[in-house]
Amino acid sequence: MAMATKLSLLLSLLPLALAACVPTIRTPLKQALPSVLGAGEEVTPCWREAWSVALPGSVRAATLADLDRNGAVDLAAIATVDGASSLVFAFNGGRGDLTRTTSLRLNGTPRAIAAGDLNLDGFVDLMVASGPAIAREPSALHVLLGDGAGGFIAGATPLPFEPSALFAVDLDANDVLDAVVLDAEGQRMMTLVGNGRGELEVRQKIGLPGKLSPATVAFGDFDGDRFTDLATLHDRGGAKATLTLHRGDGDDFRPWMRVEVGRDARAIAAGDINRDGAVDLVALADRSVDGGPPSAVLLLGNGASELDFLGVRYFGPSGAAAAHLVDVNGDGFLDVVAPRLSGDMLDVIPGDRRGGLGKIGSSGMPSGTRELLVGDLDRDGRPELIALSGDRPAASILQPAACEAPPPAATP
Repeated sequence: MAMATKLSLLLSLLPLALAACVPTIRTPLKQALPSVLGAGEEVTPCWREAWSVALPGSVRAATLADLDRNGAVDLAAIATVDGASSLVFAFNGGRGDLTRTTSLRLNGTPRAIAAGDLNLDGFVDLMVASGPAIAREPSALHVLLGDGAGGFIAGATPLPFEPSALFAVDLDANDVLDAVVLDAEGQRMMTLVGNGRGELEVRQKIGLPGKLSPATVAFGDFDGDRFTDLATLHDRGGAKATLTLHRGDGDDFRPWMRVEVGRDARAIAAGDINRDGAVDLVALADRSVDGGPPSAVLLLGNGASELDFLGVRYFGPSGAAAAHLVDVNGDGFLDVVAPRLSGDMLDVIPGDRRGGLGKIGSSGMPSGTRELLVGDLDRDGRPELIALSGDRPAASILQPAACEAPPPAATP
């Protein structure tokens, strides 16, 4: 990629202990112009609501997982039902036909949910991070061990702070899922290490470089040592959107290096954009480094201990609420899907099939969308988007469709 600027730094020269000593890379990012890619440029689809599923209350958080082992992903959501929080299930019959079945009352005030096999029995389990129900009660990480038929056995681990987000990752490369919890202020994290029997042990409390949201946190093995690393994005000093890499050592993260990617940070996502086997990053900011238009900065990693990035700036969305990397069009390359904070629009930047990004396109979403999930509900090899709202008791399933032509100009 000739338009890219190489950002290289030897790990042996990096101080790892103090955040104040973490070097900031200020090498300017080159700008690619996806509008000149030519006839091979991918056309960004619009998204249309194909069907919806009624839920008993408005949704705070949700996840997709195959809870009943029929090969199709189901929906598990934290919803407000009759003034109280409940875990609501909608099971998938195999063709995307989600059917709500039952609800489970949860202790405390559930804030986040994640899915994975915690006890290595082949069944999907759930984790729910919850704040206290009343003052002076502890927050907790609830573990619901699944039986593969929609049943669960519950346990809990106390948390030292109120949670806002929960991530299920393998921190220590032992093929057992662990958990990372972000606090309600967005300034601390807690790692909890799993033992393969469905139990989690609190390990490290980690200070963060700025105030973070779930959308500005991403995980991946950036240096190829199999330990999970952390990437964060926040505004630092004059609203500079700063991406900080934190090197993982199995249960902790140490500040590693910084890259300034623009101004007014919005969201990041990690994935293999150019299909070279190494983890890459996409950072979204409302302004470019020089104060120009919104940017999508692509950082292509080399996956080596002597970490290199190739950085390219593209035209990006404004006011992004999150960033997802998903193969929207089935061409084998990841695309950037970014719902807007306004809750009524969705931006997509397609992969250009050459390791870069293409031209941004936009379409509408159901009004008031608060969270967007991505999953292949009907098992046709192409993903659907599930739009969830804090205002309406329903899940809207969106499918890609041809965009409507603009109306003809009025004749004078």
